[in-house]
Amino acid sequence: MSLDINDFVKVGTLAKAHGNRGGIVMFVEDNFPEDLDELEYLFLKIDGGLVPFYLTQITFRNQNSAIVEFDKIDNPNLLDQLYGKEVYLEMSLMDNAEETGEIASFTFVGFELYNAQKQLIGIIEEIIPYPNNPVYRLKVGREEVLIPANADLVSDIDQEGKKIFMNLPDGLVDLFLED
Repeated sequence: MSLDINDFVKVGTLAKAHGNRGGIVMFVEDNFPEDLDELEYLFLKIDGGLVPFYLTQITFRNQNSAIVEFDKIDNPNLLDQLYGKEVYLEMSLMDNAEETGEIASFTFVGFELYNAQKQLIGIIEEIIPYPNNPVYRLKVGREEVLIPANADLVSDIDQEGKKIFMNLPDGLVDLFLED
Protein backbone atom coordinates (compact mmCIF):
# COMPACT_ATOMS: atom_id res chain seq x y z
CA MET A 1 0.00 0.00 0.00
CA SER A 2 1.50 3.33 -1.00
CA LEU A 3 0.66 6.67 0.54
CA ASP A 4 -1.29 9.15 -1.59
CA ILE A 5 0.73 12.36 -1.72
CA ASN A 6 -2.55 14.30 -2.10
CA ASP A 7 -3.26 13.47 1.56
CA PHE A 8 -0.10 15.33 2.60
CA VAL A 9 1.25 18.86 2.49
CA LYS A 10 4.86 19.89 1.98
CA VAL A 11 6.12 21.69 5.08
CA GLY A 12 9.86 21.91 4.55
CA THR A 13 13.11 20.80 2.94
CA LEU A 14 16.08 19.22 4.69
CA ALA A 15 19.44 20.94 4.41
CA LYS A 16 22.81 20.25 6.02
CA ALA A 17 23.69 18.27 9.11
CA HIS A 18 23.81 20.25 12.35
CA GLY A 19 26.21 19.37 15.15
CA ASN A 20 27.40 15.86 15.91
CA ARG A 21 24.30 14.42 17.64
CA GLY A 22 22.32 13.61 14.50
CA GLY A 23 20.57 16.92 13.93
CA ILE A 24 19.74 18.25 10.47
CA VAL A 25 18.59 21.72 9.47
CA MET A 26 15.11 21.90 7.96
CA PHE A 27 14.06 24.98 6.01
CA VAL A 28 10.44 25.46 7.02
CA GLU A 29 7.62 26.36 4.63
CA ASP A 30 5.22 29.12 5.66
CA ASN A 31 2.56 26.57 6.56
CA PHE A 32 4.51 24.49 9.09
CA PRO A 33 2.57 24.18 12.34
CA GLU A 34 4.71 25.55 15.15
CA ASP A 35 2.88 23.95 18.03
CA LEU A 36 2.41 20.28 17.25
CA ASP A 37 3.93 19.13 20.53
CA GLU A 38 2.92 15.53 20.01
CA LEU A 39 4.35 15.20 16.51
CA GLU A 40 5.87 11.73 16.31
CA TYR A 41 7.11 11.59 12.75
CA LEU A 42 7.60 13.45 9.49
CA PHE A 43 7.38 12.02 6.01
CA LEU A 44 10.28 12.44 3.59
CA LYS A 45 9.85 12.19 -0.15
CA ILE A 46 12.30 9.53 -1.30
CA ASP A 47 12.31 8.07 -4.82
CA GLY A 48 8.87 9.55 -5.49
CA GLY A 49 7.24 8.01 -2.39
CA LEU A 50 6.66 9.17 1.16
CA VAL A 51 8.58 7.43 3.94
CA PRO A 52 7.88 8.06 7.66
CA PHE A 53 10.84 9.05 9.84
CA TYR A 54 10.28 9.02 13.59
CA LEU A 55 11.30 12.18 15.43
CA THR A 56 13.44 12.39 18.51
CA GLN A 57 13.30 16.17 18.66
CA ILE A 58 12.40 19.26 16.63
CA THR A 59 13.62 22.68 17.73
CA PHE A 60 12.64 25.85 15.92
CA ARG A 61 15.56 28.25 15.44
CA ASN A 62 13.31 30.91 13.90
CA GLN A 63 10.18 30.95 11.72
CA ASN A 64 12.20 29.79 8.70
CA SER A 65 14.22 26.91 10.08
CA ALA A 66 14.34 24.16 12.66
CA ILE A 67 16.79 21.53 13.82
CA VAL A 68 15.30 18.06 13.39
CA GLU A 69 16.62 14.88 15.00
CA PHE A 70 15.30 11.56 13.69
CA ASP A 71 15.24 8.37 15.74
CA LYS A 72 18.21 6.06 14.98
CA ILE A 73 19.74 8.40 12.42
CA ASP A 74 22.90 9.87 13.87
CA ASN A 75 25.49 8.82 11.30
CA PRO A 76 26.79 11.80 9.26
CA ASN A 77 26.77 9.67 6.10
CA LEU A 78 23.07 8.90 6.55
CA LEU A 79 22.31 12.54 7.25
CA ASP A 80 24.12 13.57 4.08
CA GLN A 81 21.78 11.28 2.11
CA LEU A 82 18.79 13.24 3.43
CA TYR A 83 20.08 16.58 2.14
CA GLY A 84 17.50 18.24 -0.13
CA LYS A 85 14.67 15.83 0.72
CA GLU A 86 11.21 17.37 0.90
CA VAL A 87 9.38 17.06 4.23
CA TYR A 88 5.62 16.37 4.42
CA LEU A 89 2.93 16.22 7.09
CA GLU A 90 -0.42 14.50 6.93
CA MET A 91 -3.13 16.93 5.82
CA SER A 92 -5.33 15.56 8.63
CA LEU A 93 -2.97 17.17 11.17
CA MET A 94 -3.62 20.52 9.53
CA ASP A 95 -7.37 19.81 9.43
CA ASN A 96 -7.42 18.89 13.14
CA ALA A 97 -5.82 22.18 14.05
CA GLU A 98 -8.40 24.06 12.00
CA GLU A 99 -11.27 22.18 13.66
CA THR A 100 -10.03 23.10 17.13
CA GLY A 101 -9.74 26.79 16.25
CA GLU A 102 -5.96 26.82 16.12
CA ILE A 103 -5.77 28.07 12.57
CA ALA A 104 -3.38 30.86 13.55
CA SER A 105 -0.78 28.30 14.55
CA PHE A 106 -0.02 28.02 10.85
CA THR A 107 1.75 30.76 9.02
CA PHE A 108 -0.28 31.72 5.98
CA VAL A 109 1.87 34.70 5.06
CA GLY A 110 1.76 35.08 1.28
CA PHE A 111 -1.60 33.32 0.90
CA GLU A 112 -4.39 35.05 -1.02
CA LEU A 113 -7.51 35.59 1.08
CA TYR A 114 -10.89 35.30 -0.65
CA ASN A 115 -14.41 35.92 0.61
CA ALA A 116 -17.32 33.46 0.33
CA GLN A 117 -18.12 34.80 -3.15
CA LYS A 118 -14.56 33.85 -4.19
CA GLN A 119 -13.55 37.49 -4.63
CA LEU A 120 -9.93 38.29 -3.79
CA ILE A 121 -9.69 40.47 -0.70
CA GLY A 122 -5.89 40.69 -0.51
CA ILE A 123 -2.68 38.86 0.29
CA ILE A 124 -1.87 38.01 3.90
CA GLU A 125 1.27 39.94 4.83
CA GLU A 126 1.47 39.03 8.50
CA ILE A 127 -0.23 37.16 11.31
CA ILE A 128 -0.52 39.30 14.42
CA PRO A 129 -0.73 36.98 17.45
CA TYR A 130 -3.05 38.99 19.70
CA PRO A 131 -3.82 36.83 22.75
CA ASN A 132 -6.97 34.77 22.13
CA ASN A 133 -7.67 36.75 18.96
CA PRO A 134 -4.93 36.44 16.30
CA VAL A 135 -5.55 38.34 13.07
CA TYR A 136 -4.34 38.33 9.49
CA ARG A 137 -2.97 41.67 8.27
CA LEU A 138 -3.60 42.34 4.59
CA LYS A 139 -2.99 45.25 2.27
CA VAL A 140 -6.08 46.17 0.23
CA GLY A 141 -5.10 48.96 -2.09
CA ARG A 142 -3.34 51.45 0.17
CA GLU A 143 -5.22 50.41 3.28
CA GLU A 144 -4.37 47.87 5.95
CA VAL A 145 -7.12 45.37 6.75
CA LEU A 146 -7.25 43.09 9.79
CA ILE A 147 -9.22 39.82 9.52
CA PRO A 148 -9.76 37.48 12.49
CA ALA A 149 -7.69 34.29 12.08
CA ASN A 150 -10.57 32.16 13.26
CA ALA A 151 -11.09 28.61 11.99
CA ASP A 152 -14.86 29.03 12.18
CA LEU A 153 -14.67 31.62 9.40
CA VAL A 154 -12.57 29.45 7.06
CA SER A 155 -14.55 27.57 4.41
CA ASP A 156 -11.61 26.14 2.46
CA ILE A 157 -7.81 26.19 2.24
CA ASP A 158 -5.95 25.51 -1.00
CA GLN A 159 -2.40 24.77 0.21
CA GLU A 160 -1.02 24.23 -3.27
CA GLY A 161 -2.57 27.39 -4.71
CA LYS A 162 -1.82 29.33 -1.49
CA LYS A 163 -5.45 30.47 -1.09
CA ILE A 164 -7.73 30.77 1.92
CA PHE A 165 -11.49 31.13 1.52
CA MET A 166 -13.37 32.73 4.41
CA ASN A 167 -17.00 33.49 5.29
CA LEU A 168 -16.46 37.05 6.49
CA PRO A 169 -19.12 39.09 8.28
CA ASP A 170 -20.80 41.62 5.98
CA GLY A 171 -19.06 44.98 6.03
CA LEU A 172 -15.93 43.79 7.88
CA VAL A 173 -13.48 44.71 5.12
CA ASP A 174 -15.35 47.97 4.42
CA LEU A 175 -14.62 49.14 7.97
CA PHE A 176 -10.95 49.51 7.02
CA LEU A 177 -11.38 51.13 3.60
CA GLU A 178 -11.61 54.88 3.10
CA ASP A 179 -14.74 56.29 1.52
